[in-house]
Amino acid sequence: MTTKFPSMAYSAPLIATDYSGTATPGSSLEVMPADSTAVSGVIQNVSAGDVLYVNLTGGEAGQMPGSIILEPGGSVDLAATNAVSVFATTAVPFTAVRYHYVDS
Repeated sequence: MTTKFPSMAYSAPLIATDYSGTATPGSSLEVMPADSTAVSGVIQNVSAGDVLYVNLTGGEAGQMPGSIILEPGGSVDLAATNAVSVFATTAVPFTAVRYHYVDS
């Protein structure tokens, strides 16, 4: 059995899909499509000094309700299968990974 977190056990090996990139300044960008086979994932702001807004519910990201703010170095685990979007006022690099069972 494979474990990502102590409370999350998976009965099959997982594979990762990399969705990393850079936010387009001033525009909401969908970085992960909705995926009903996704098991988990993570997105991290890897910039040195700019915030990244993330919408985990399938809508557009921005400086508005519905988006969470990731400070530089901040990350959030993904538990949903919704599309994920990002927004920033500058070109903010991010790391984004979604996990699936090998047979998905």
